[in-house]
Amino acid sequence: MNYCIHCMNEIEQDARECPHCGKAQNAEIPAHHLLPGTLLQGRFLIGAALGEGGFGITYIGRDQQLDMRVAVKEYYPNGYATRSNTASPLISIATAGDRKAFFENGKDRFLREARVLARFSSEDGIVTVRDFFEANNTAYIVMEYLEGQTLKEYLKKRGRMSAGQALNLMLPVMKSLREVHKQGLIHRDIAPDNIMLVNGKVKLLDFGAARNMSSIANKSLSVMLKPGYAPEEQYRSKGNQGPWTDVYALAATMYKCITGVTPDDSTQRLYSDELKSPSALGVTIAAQFEAAIMKGLAVLQQDRYQSIDEFLEGLEGNDAAETERSAAVPPAPAEMTYAGAGDTGRAESHTATVSGADRGPAAADKKAPAGKKRKVIIAAIAAGAAVLVAGVVLLTVLLGGKGKSRNADKTLKLSDNLYDTTFELDGVVYQLPMSFDKLTSDGWSIADSDYSESYKVGGYKSLAFPMRKKGAAINVEVYNTSGNARAIKDCTVFSVEGELASGSNIVLAKGIDCESGVDEIIAAFGKPAERDDNTDYTVLTYEKARTSGVRFICYSEESGMRKYSSITVENINFDDDPDTAVNDAVPKYLAKYKAPSSLDGELLSCKISIGGDLYQLPAPLSAFTENGWKIRENSGPIPAGDTKSISLERDGAWFYAELVNLADYQTVAGNCAVYRVSIDAERNIPVELAGGIVMNATTKAEVEEKVNSEYSVYNGSDYYSYTYTDYSGGFDLRLSIEVDKTSEKVSGITLSDKNWKY
Repeated sequence: MNYCIHCMNEIEQDARECPHCGKAQNAEIPAHHLLPGTLLQGRFLIGAALGEGGFGITYIGRDQQLDMRVAVKEYYPNGYATRSNTASPLISIATAGDRKAFFENGKDRFLREARVLARFSSEDGIVTVRDFFEANNTAYIVMEYLEGQTLKEYLKKRGRMSAGQALNLMLPVMKSLREVHKQGLIHRDIAPDNIMLVNGKVKLLDFGAARNMSSIANKSLSVMLKPGYAPEEQYRSKGNQGPWTDVYALAATMYKCITGVTPDDSTQRLYSDELKSPSALGVTIAAQFEAAIMKGLAVLQQDRYQSIDEFLEGLEGNDAAETERSAAVPPAPAEMTYAGAGDTGRAESHTATVSGADRGPAAADKKAPAGKKRKVIIAAIAAGAAVLVAGVVLLTVLLGGKGKSRNADKTLKLSDNLYDTTFELDGVVYQLPMSFDKLTSDGWSIADSDYSESYKVGGYKSLAFPMRKKGAAINVEVYNTSGNARAIKDCTVFSVEGELASGSNIVLAKGIDCESGVDEIIAAFGKPAERDDNTDYTVLTYEKARTSGVRFICYSEESGMRKYSSITVENINFDDDPDTAVNDAVPKYLAKYKAPSSLDGELLSCKISIGGDLYQLPAPLSAFTENGWKIRENSGPIPAGDTKSISLERDGAWFYAELVNLADYQTVAGNCAVYRVSIDAERNIPVELAGGIVMNATTKAEVEEKVNSEYSVYNGSDYYSYTYTDYSGGFDLRLSIEVDKTSEKVSGITLSDKNWKY
């Protein structure tokens, strides 16, 4: 059999494009990735990469023995391993003693994660591990393949939720964690980007930081921490960690869900605790529920709940909270996202997704918009005996009920074919995909103050936002089919969602709408492609070649759920603009850059000396090439707003860099800016930061004099890492300083700033 390298569905032998996901089969594969078609253990067929972090690559794959799709996570630490896939699938490991030791220790941590996950694969709230093994001089974890969206992405697109919805969402995770704690383990890395919403369910991911509680005392267990979600004891080498550590992270995550605000960092709160309660931020919430959240967020460990059970009792011990739970959380539109794609051990978590500001190597194919990575679904709620919740759905919910249509386009009528994606909203019939003005001409307007019709969407990217009309609300998702930036008004609408709770009701073929029951839906459309029966609800999924379809999430009458019915209609059966021109014009903003004349200033001034030349990030790539640096690989054109990983070489020495195209048009690498550099001591490149940090010279004690409590500390097997991060406002400001444990001198520097400030 032949399978699509991108979605691992069966295709014809000579197919150039997949009929399921619409992606080309001749996509360029980075030289350090496994080639699609590689077979591991004689069983697992490897496809294209879903995503990549500093310590791992995650591929889509197929288990040929069980005939199912899987996600295969490969241990591949950048800078410590190399591969030329045209020569061999084997990776080459750095031979220097400390570098090799780092690789081996990291591999041990990687496999430990697999063992931890495997022990709890029966838990609903934890991703399932199917196998793990060593091969190709490295290690692999085979996990269930998840089609979903991280909670971080969900909140970014949909905004905050009610306290009851947050509790309903987190319950499976909390119950699974309770079992983890019983086995003497704590997770230590709970945050919205490590929680995935999949078909109405939630999964806790990335156990790379999990540890035995018995080993906590008197041992340094610092990891790369997520500010706002890590309690203060994780910042101290001998901090007393236990179930209360996970309780803090859970409470912080729920606080984020309810308020939309990330809690202040725990180390800052030790000195001055100004964390506002949800009600102080204008959130309507039961007093006892709020008290439970704030107690879970207590700065000092002894003031917190000591177990998940205690936390649950605090959250559920009031009628108001229990009543609110009837408002179940709508599953988010399922993107082809895999949370296991992130780094293991020390780097910040990464999730491979084709929407959003940054797209990793897995999203290099411009014909893979976020919508085309997802199943097309409609979520509807049953009337009377069943109620639908706004959910992870890819077809749209419409407004208006079953009344007579006042369709402005007299030629467009509701089709009996579900996959034609016609729907009626507020008495008007639409068909997806469609132009944005189809909605605005009928009175719908953007309801998010961050966006307007002229807001620019990056090349080959999607954007979701709410729209309103006379008090009713819908969620809309548009896609920019061009590599050039486009205003929202010029983008293609491919997804619309509505829900009864927002005053909108979608009418579909054969009279099905948000108030239709499960039996009525099946009678109208036949057996669904998928049916998922849960305790309180049933999910019915209809799809056609991954381009259009419907999902219904129906809650039973006995569950007592409120009417949060929703339907999402989606159709991604459209093409990108053919051959978007590559504009070679040098963007005017680059001319404003001025290289610093000295390294005066603070560490976070983003000034750096590389090979004796001064730069301030972000800096035009031309600033580097004029100093003799050359790109080692073919970077290709870069769409507006996109990023690209490269490496720069001069006189045999090289280092990693990241480009960003801040222009409104697709252009070449030479017209982009370097916003991130990552250099280690092995490169033999003289490097110095503003503030007096010098590669191979500055000592650990000197580093610790210059950093403060805002820096997180990672205590690795052979190095320390001091890291400051600030991703607020899209600035992507990050400084990481590594210190070798043997020499106790700086051995690695990563500096990043995407904010063009000249």
